[in-house]
Amino acid sequence: MKTILYEIIVFALFTTFCAVLISASNVDDKVAYAENRDGQYALQSTGNLNQSLNGLVNFETAIERTSEGIPFSTLKLKLGCNEESSYHSIEFLISKENMEEYISKGSYKISKQSDGLLHNFDGVFGFADIQELGELPFFAKDGEISIDYVDEQKLHGTINIALSNANGKSITLDGGNYGRVNFQTGGTGWNDLFWRNSGTLNGADVVGANVSGYSLKFDINVLEPIDAGMFRIRFNNTNSGVDSFYNWAPWLDTGEAYSTNGWVTVEIPLELMPQTDYTGLDQEFGMAFEGADLLLNFAIDNVRFEVN
Repeated sequence: MKTILYEIIVFALFTTFCAVLISASNVDDKVAYAENRDGQYALQSTGNLNQSLNGLVNFETAIERTSEGIPFSTLKLKLGCNEESSYHSIEFLISKENMEEYISKGSYKISKQSDGLLHNFDGVFGFADIQELGELPFFAKDGEISIDYVDEQKLHGTINIALSNANGKSITLDGGNYGRVNFQTGGTGWNDLFWRNSGTLNGADVVGANVSGYSLKFDINVLEPIDAGMFRIRFNNTNSGVDSFYNWAPWLDTGEAYSTNGWVTVEIPLELMPQTDYTGLDQEFGMAFEGADLLLNFAIDNVRFEVN
């Protein structure tokens, strides 16, 4: 079966957690801590531990200053385990010296400074406690954290970090790249989820006007039931002159709240959508939600065109 994947910009939401990693730092001023929300993560561990690590992730951004007035922009991540995953605790701190803006999109490499809690540094520090591998903690030695999007409520990115402990055991953590959404819509208005606003959409020219031969598919894991409102899927093409919206709301068809027991694949035949020709699709493509005040709590991945 022919599949055409295309890149999307996805937002993932997480929750504030207390400052742990830099508790030993000489910080006398903290400014405007973010208000963040619950989220989840999925990592694959290889090396001395070969298994998936899953659970809740929390993040906190801040501008901190030393007693000498030197600013440090920080982003702190805490990854806890869930009931299905073996016990582990993983924490990372991204710190940028002489930066008075919040940590933003980019790649941040592991700091080469010594192990242990650090006192104001530039780079990434990380450690992990893995119960299955003994009591000695693992410290990050190499790799990077890539951030695709971050604001005061939303964070999306990937982790690829190598860690080792004093006994010579080592693991590599490789993060998945699915989108995670978890927030209260706060009304019936428009809520952006992900958008691509320019450039030719990968795969659109292959589909072209053959709307009867292809479907739009995506994988979704709905963690909180959805029973109102609708997802608005948009394809705007100046070449065809059609700016199309498709409303995906299976709960309106069934009269029952929609949830999934894990990941499921959604298939929407393109012939059901108003867009008539995907050739040179060059404007907005994406997904939003509107029409209800409720909690959106889901993960989404692998948005794609696929031959019927």
